[in-house]
Amino acid sequence: DRERARRNETRRDETRRDERLFDKSFAESFDARREIRDARAAIPAFLPWATLDPMGIKSLLVNLKAATERVHLRDYAGLRVGIDASCWLHKGTYSCSEDLCKGRANLAYVRYCMHNVKILLRYGIVPVLVFDGDLLPMKKNEESSRHASRAAALEKALAAERAGDAALARACFNKAVDVTPDMCRKLMDACDEERVAYVVAPYEADSQLAFMAHKKELDVVLTEDSDLLAYGVDRVLFK
Repeated sequence: DRERARRNETRRDETRRDERLFDKSFAESFDARREIRDARAAIPAFLPWATLDPMGIKSLLVNLKAATERVHLRDYAGLRVGIDASCWLHKGTYSCSEDLCKGRANLAYVRYCMHNVKILLRYGIVPVLVFDGDLLPMKKNEESSRHASRAAALEKALAAERAGDAALARACFNKAVDVTPDMCRKLMDACDEERVAYVVAPYEADSQLAFMAHKKELDVVLTEDSDLLAYGVDRVLFK
């Protein structure tokens, strides 16, 4: 019992040490992820009420909570983990959205992504980043709508900035920023320097990740997009 208690305390100390490396929300999403196992069998019962949102099937993850378990990255040492690079890139832009919207150079989003990569490497995980490729022709209208939304958010951000409302301006800059091919290229260059593998999907990264998982080229997929479950990927890490 003492030995078990000692091991548990050591594990807690290690987790607390890791969480000090980054903010609480990121620590929660990264060091204590929830894995959904064998979700394919659970999905059909929920599909009647499911609707699509920008990051997958709305409310699917909430209703699959009973099929999840909390895990630590150390549990995946030696495994090939596929990562939807767009998720990290979008989060990485939040710290430099104003600069990016105004055309000023800022590589904070690259540092954010590579920090995540190095955490995975520290736990012996083999990361494989998967980038979005070309736009799906059937999503042309959706992409036009997103472009219009970003343009409107930029106008609001600039107006809030002129009015001296820094909080509103920052929130709107975060909504206005877009991840461009050039930004993806800069992250790929950083991956090349660290010899981290990456793949550019023909179209969207989530379908490429599913393809690679089914082909056993990946052991686990790390994402925030619930579409991976609908694609039948049976080992998915979410925050």
